[in-house]
Amino acid sequence: MPKQQTTKNQHYVPQFYLRKFQNNEKKLEVLSCEHNKLFSPSNPKSICSEDFYYGSETGANDKVSQGVEDMFKKLETALAEKIPAIEEKILKGEHIEMEEKWTIGFLMSMIWIRGPVMREQNRRIVESITQQMMGFTFSMPDDRIKSFFDGFDKNTSRTTTPEMRKKIKESFLKKDYKLEVNNVVHISMFTDIHNFANLFASQDWFVYISRAKLGFITSDNPVVEIFPEMKGFYGPTFLDREHYFSLSPEIIIQCKYPNKKNRKWFRRKTYFDSDRDKILSLNLTLARYALKFIYSKEKEPLEKILKIVELHKKQ
Repeated sequence: MPKQQTTKNQHYVPQFYLRKFQNNEKKLEVLSCEHNKLFSPSNPKSICSEDFYYGSETGANDKVSQGVEDMFKKLETALAEKIPAIEEKILKGEHIEMEEKWTIGFLMSMIWIRGPVMREQNRRIVESITQQMMGFTFSMPDDRIKSFFDGFDKNTSRTTTPEMRKKIKESFLKKDYKLEVNNVVHISMFTDIHNFANLFASQDWFVYISRAKLGFITSDNPVVEIFPEMKGFYGPTFLDREHYFSLSPEIIIQCKYPNKKNRKWFRRKTYFDSDRDKILSLNLTLARYALKFIYSKEKEPLEKILKIVELHKKQ
């Protein structure tokens, strides 16, 4: 049997999507959020990726890493074939079928779920739950805590001294420790991509089209999620949240809570050169949620963002 190919540089933003923002030299213009300056243009292969990103432990070349990478390659190949035709229909003002809306929603879901923002959210949740559980455990009566340590020693063939037990108890009660959380919980979410695609497609979409020289940007966090004001014990549902996604330099999609009385499930708005301020406003919304880098087909959108940043610094 042929040896399975190992992919080391694993992307959390698909390359076929990033290529939409390539300039004539097949590179993306880059704005560094950390340094507030333009960097040299980058090839899609070298951005939005990490070595063995999908390993159960980040950086680990294991079966999980290659299995997830192969799964996304197949999904991306299928999407790369379907989405250009849908983009063309959007730009021509043609009717968009629900199935086509769902296909774009699937791309949004796939990018949203697999990225570093979602990974960090999962790590914080796991850490918080673990801290609560351990805090509860070490708040129990001493005899119960002793039984806990005795069971630990038996199962691990170790010996925890009274001094060690005291320090461990104090650390857990004060939350004076750092947890190393792996990627397993995050990776398990990938089975829900179809379900979240349904939710993205269920929102009302406002599609903005740029016919101006000033195009839309993207970033290393392409699907922006904006939470409304906290209401109730559980907070906002997925549908309550607002989402922005730059499908291409010509198209930005805004997903909003569905209005049951007056559904606007797919509505377009075209901007021209006279609407450059509105285009800039949408770009700033996307830029605000970038992690480290903002990308664009041309330098001008990034230069305008830099000017806004500099103005805010002077205020």
